Amino acid sequence: MIPKEQPYLNGMCYVYKYSEDHVSVDTAAKLMSDMNVKSMRSWCHISWLLDSPYKVNADECRKFHRMHKAMYTAGVAQIVGMSHTWFYTEDCQNIRSDMFSVPSRDTSTGSVYMRFLELYEISWYTLAKEFTEIRYWETGNEHNHDPFLHPLNYTDDTDNNIFTLREKAEISVDMMFFAAKGIRRANPDAVIIMPGMAPVAEKGLGVVGDNVSVDYGGMVKTLDTIYRIILGSESFSDDPRDFFDALAWHPYYAVQNEDLSWKWQIPDEKWIKLNLQVYDVAVQNGDDGIDCYFSEFGFNDFGSDEIDAELTEHIVRGIDIIRSELPFVANIHAYRLFEYLDVENQTDTYSFFKVRSDGVHAKKRAIALQKAYGGHGDLTLLPL
Repeated sequence: MIPKEQPYLNGMCYVYKYSEDHVSVDTAAKLMSDMNVKSMRSWCHISWLLDSPYKVNADECRKFHRMHKAMYTAGVAQIVGMSHTWFYTEDCQNIRSDMFSVPSRDTSTGSVYMRFLELYEISWYTLAKEFTEIRYWETGNEHNHDPFLHPLNYTDDTDNNIFTLREKAEISVDMMFFAAKGIRRANPDAVIIMPGMAPVAEKGLGVVGDNVSVDYGGMVKTLDTIYRIILGSESFSDDPRDFFDALAWHPYYAVQNEDLSWKWQIPDEKWIKLNLQVYDVAVQNGDDGIDCYFSEFGFNDFGSDEIDAELTEHIVRGIDIIRSELPFVANIHAYRLFEYLDVENQTDTYSFFKVRSDGVHAKKRAIALQKAYGGHGDLTLLPL
């Protein structure tokens, strides 16, 4: 592969909605500037920013516009908007509390599934038309991972009420088509990034307690199935560019212990080969040279300062490898800036910064990431 420029490689995941009441946008923007972040993955959920597929929530959108402007001013050159929620037809009302379920695939005219996809297209059109400051859109998150794409009755039995890998791929392909169609109606120059795949096995579940079980073979098979569906004219077009302009996956890296638990692994030669195997699927299907976004990359410290310190080598080594060995990677979105979740009394210990009553504290991984990104400035303690 021929090396190419990677102007947006230094990336960060930022879930503004979760942290807006805890950390000011100005502080978040200063962190981005000090760390030399050039790209930001911005959670822009349809269900947060739209009142309906046809109407924006003006108050919420106003806050997001201000936040995006602050990030651009701070030196962020690229914002990737991402949503993995959607609206439902009236006959799906009963499952609206489960924002990641979809009707079973039925492409016949007038079906619940087709009406769902029509609303999906309109929603993406409305979102992209509102956020003209965003040119790059990732149209979902981990659609190969059962918690993020599943049948309407999933919560009744999460072990058995799941889609097969093939079914998830078929539905994801359809959703990509309608999302891209809506976005491009609003902005013909938009760059469409496929939903980032999780490194999960064919069954589609990769969470073990607070850790992840890693299986890149599941991503290889998922991406191959996606290309086969598209190129085999089994969806709404046989042109991959009607679905996505760039690939995306989440290269989390762990190994299994003898007791079947998992531990984080420092990126190495094996990790290089695993990622090359995923990318080779695109090459074999005529997409050699297509960009790939590592739209989540990071490690969980489980709240331990000691583990955080150990993981600095993992982060730095991973970034070094991507720069030197994986030239198809256009972006590393480090996962993630702050620890806030939408789950009461839980924090996301993948985060690079801790927020306490006296201010924002940098973890060791944040300082290591700043150095790897060529940033400058004291991250020790910032005001809220």
